[in-house]
Amino acid sequence: MLKQLRLRCSDPARVAAFYQRLLGWHPEGAGLVCAPGGTQLVLETSSGPARLPPSDPGQVYWKLGMAVPELLPVAERLRAQGVDIGQPEQFGSVGFLCHVRDPAGFTVELLQQTFAGGPPRPGAGQVLGQISLRVRDLEASLAFYQRQGMRELARIEVPQRGFELVFLAFSDEQLPSGSLRSQREWLWQRRYTTLELVYRPGRSQPYSQPEPGQTGLGGLRLEVEGGTEAEVMTDPDGVLVEALR
Repeated sequence: MLKQLRLRCSDPARVAAFYQRLLGWHPEGAGLVCAPGGTQLVLETSSGPARLPPSDPGQVYWKLGMAVPELLPVAERLRAQGVDIGQPEQFGSVGFLCHVRDPAGFTVELLQQTFAGGPPRPGAGQVLGQISLRVRDLEASLAFYQRQGMRELARIEVPQRGFELVFLAFSDEQLPSGSLRSQREWLWQRRYTTLELVYRPGRSQPYSQPEPGQTGLGGLRLEVEGGTEAEVMTDPDGVLVEALR
């Protein structure tokens, strides 16, 4: 599974309070989880700011995505708490979503588990649905994460923004047949975290990674059930990956 997402910031306690008080996360293991047994968000103290701020589109790390049963009540509650949050919208054939930034400047995408106007899913619960990384060489990144045991679940082309999204997970599930809408909603209703690779064809410039200790992405931890051998490596874009296999 995608066990951990590690982010570094100047005030981990303040950022943790944001996720707990406003987004309903809770402590588990070494970090915070959106749902019991899910991927942990581990917040570490940074040594100083990176060259680019966390929200800069030149960074390898883009965002984490929270899949929620109903988006509008969540957005209204955050706005009532004084949080600066985007207006929920049906973004093409992707989903009904909006964005917010935590106190450290990291982007959080709030994504409804059904399209706009879709039926509510009472009791479905929220989940850390996606961890999004920008990649320069899609095939090299796919090959790297597939070697770690992940499997491609879906691809979404977003021509109006000039990029393609590829979703991977430690799962043997098959993408269902049917309409584009039903396929997207199926993806957003998974109870595990997917790795979302964001690829812009034709880009040659490397994406930026913070120096060791600086504010930004600290790395990922992957765990295969029953794994006993740990290996630390970097993916094709320089992301630190710790794998227990």
